[in-house]
Amino acid sequence: MKNSYFIEIRLDESESIRNGYDFIYSEENLSQLDSFYIWFYNKIGKPKMGKILDIACGHAEFLNICTENSKEVNCYGCDISQKALENAKNNHTKVTFITSTAEALPYKNNYFDIVTNIGSLEHFGSLDIAINEMKRVTKDNGKIYILVPNTFSLLTNIWNVVRFGQIAIDIQPLQRYGTYRDWENLITRNGLSISKSYKYERPFPKTGSDFLYFLQRPKEIIRLLLGLLIPKNLSWCFLFECQK
Repeated sequence: MKNSYFIEIRLDESESIRNGYDFIYSEENLSQLDSFYIWFYNKIGKPKMGKILDIACGHAEFLNICTENSKEVNCYGCDISQKALENAKNNHTKVTFITSTAEALPYKNNYFDIVTNIGSLEHFGSLDIAINEMKRVTKDNGKIYILVPNTFSLLTNIWNVVRFGQIAIDIQPLQRYGTYRDWENLITRNGLSISKSYKYERPFPKTGSDFLYFLQRPKEIIRLLLGLLIPKNLSWCFLFECQK
């Protein structure tokens, strides 16, 4: 059996994960730069039609890019946080939203052409159940895209250990890190095959606001350029393209 050895961090076990995310979304913004979602959209082939599900969609920035670029896509978003979806519904009227955990998706078998999970799998209660749910709702010829963080990311975790003596910890209730092989083993032992994989470090700016963001942060520009030299196994995150 292929084993995976994840680093797991639990910040607060006294409250439910749903309540934790509702609080986070009422106080914080977990969104990435617009250029990240554009990068992701390009990596998955700029889908122009079919049904797309984004699990743990948050404020639905990625789905918004999908609907802006094609009238033929039908986009769906689910998230454990009602607070996140309230904001998403106000801003993205062309997307169908529902409150749901990743381990019990309220969709039919073989329903979606594309299922995405963008930096959220590591926060779910059960990794195996969540992956099997992704597999269940995806069509036999569909694609699943999973973005996950690296234990040994050179410019994030390793640099954090050098500076502070610990890996990077964010504000989410449950967090995991794995190596490339850890994530690969997890995905394949749950019945998915990996057709492609990519490294992710930082997105080059593709919008005016993101260009300004980097101009105001010289250290981020340095990190952006260093990211070009970093091998996949030491990158910040991995993007896996999977199928049944």
